[in-house]
Amino acid sequence: KQEGFERFETMVAGIRTETVRRLFMAQIRKEDKLERKSVSKNVATSGGGDASVKKQPMKKVKKPGRNDPCPCGKLRPNGLPMKYKDCCGRGE
Repeated sequence: KQEGFERFETMVAGIRTETVRRLFMAQIRKEDKLERKSVSKNVATSGGGDASVKKQPMKKVKKPGRNDPCPCGKLRPNGLPMKYKDCCGRGE
């Protein structure tokens, strides 16, 4: 047990040493982000097309859950709303 524990401690110390070594060798580059922003602006302005036409963002439509009431509004004979899985969601 003692030998296993010593090996584990050695492994943890090695991981710490390697992590610190890699962190100190890492270099942060801020120029890349600035270049990308300027490139994207240049591409947008040099499209050559009609600049006044903007694309509308797509709206994300949330799919109803299986046990949620069906969005079509269908009711059961007892007056309660149908579950999505029993109505429009059948077969999915």
